[in-house]
Amino acid sequence: KGYWLQQEDYCKEAVALYLRVSGITKLKKARTPFCPDGSLPHADEEVRGEMAGNACKMVMKALWLARLSRPDSFKAIGDLASHVSDWTRNDDRRVKRLMEYLNTTSHYKLGGKVNDPAHHLKLLLFVDSDFAGPDDNMKSKSGCGLCWLVLTPGFH
Repeated sequence: KGYWLQQEDYCKEAVALYLRVSGITKLKKARTPFCPDGSLPHADEEVRGEMAGNACKMVMKALWLARLSRPDSFKAIGDLASHVSDWTRNDDRRVKRLMEYLNTTSHYKLGGKVNDPAHHLKLLLFVDSDFAGPDDNMKSKSGCGLCWLVLTPGFH
């Protein structure tokens, strides 16, 4: 039970860090960690964001949270992590939206157990996985995906 509370507390700490460094006092509710289509002006991709000095701190805190218990936020956080050295106004908007989502869903938790017999399980590792990266380049990312596959009887 303590682990579940730690996950939620850590999520709230990530949001609190953002609020502290941004000076924002209230966040809207958000159902996804992504900004709506059309809400990011193309011109703001060229302008340095106000949060650039704290970008690494905020993104690393969120990345640790995703690693611990929130894979639903990995893509949004990974996108922000790739912009830390070149932070823009649109990244300010993206991190705000991410924090609105984390604040709205701080009660989300990752948990699981496997009750299947060991001979029905297969561990799969996919190296150099990109996790649905942008189509604008074909760069390979350093990453991996590890998953359990439950084999049903008769499946090989």
